[in-house]
Amino acid sequence: MEPAKILVVDDERSILVLLKEALSQWGYHVTTAASATEALGVLKSELFDALITDIRMPDMSGLELLREVKKQDESIEVVMMTGYPTIASAVQALKEGAYDYLSKPLILDELRHLMSRMMERKFLRGEIHTLRARLGEELTVNELIGTSVPMERVKEIIGKVAVTGSPVLIEGESGTGKELVAAAIHRLSSRAKRPFIPVNCSAVRFRARWPTPSASSAAQMRERSFSTKLLNCLPHSRSSSCGFSRRCRCGRSARRRRFPSTSG
Repeated sequence: MEPAKILVVDDERSILVLLKEALSQWGYHVTTAASATEALGVLKSELFDALITDIRMPDMSGLELLREVKKQDESIEVVMMTGYPTIASAVQALKEGAYDYLSKPLILDELRHLMSRMMERKFLRGEIHTLRARLGEELTVNELIGTSVPMERVKEIIGKVAVTGSPVLIEGESGTGKELVAAAIHRLSSRAKRPFIPVNCSAVRFRARWPTPSASSAAQMRERSFSTKLLNCLPHSRSSSCGFSRRCRCGRSARRRRFPSTSG
C-alpha cells in the first residue's frame, strides 16, 4: 500500500520544516507550499489525500484555500491550524468542510493521532464506495433473470445508456420489468448514490392547466357553449317549466322560471 500524500501549507518556514520531518517519520509522503497560491498550483498537477494549512496567510486565507480545494476535489481531507484560535473561525472552518481545527503551537502526539484517524476514515469511505459499486453491479445482474439472446441484449443496452446523462424511455407491457430496468440503469449511473424513486403516473391526480384562449377562440367557445345550452333547453316549449338553470331558448336567464304550457 502506497503512503498517503500530504500537502502542508504555511507561510512560516519553521512550521513547514517541522511538519515535513514529523509526517515523513510517520510514513507519509509530504509536499510543502509557502502560500495558498503555490498550493493551488501544486494541486493542479498532483493528487493528495490530505491538506494541512494555516488560516492566516498573506495572499489568501486558509478558509479561502479550503473552499477552492473542496471545489476541485471533495475527497481531500483538510486540517486547519492557526496561532490565533477563535470559536468563530473554528466553526466556520468546520462548516466549510474541514476535518479538524488545531491551534499553534502544535502538539505532535495530538497531530499524529489525528492523522491516523483521518486516514482511516478516508480509507473506509473509499472501501464503502467500492463495495457499493460492486453491489450495484451484482444486484443488476441478479435481478434481471434470463440468459437468452434478447435478455443479454437488454443488459448490454443498460450498460451503455447508464453512463450517459440522457433521458431513457422504457416501453413494454405491464409486468415485463420496466421498473427493474430503470433501477438497473440508476445503479450503474453516476447518480447511484442518490435515491431511486419510482412514480406510478396513472395513479397521480392532477389538473391540466390549459393556455389562456385568445379573444376569437373565447367567443367561439361561448357560442358553442350557448348552442349546447339551447339544445338542452328545447323541451321548455312543451313543458310547463324550464329546468335549465342558466339560459333558456328565449335568451333570458331562467331560474326555474315557469312558462305557459303549449299542450292542448
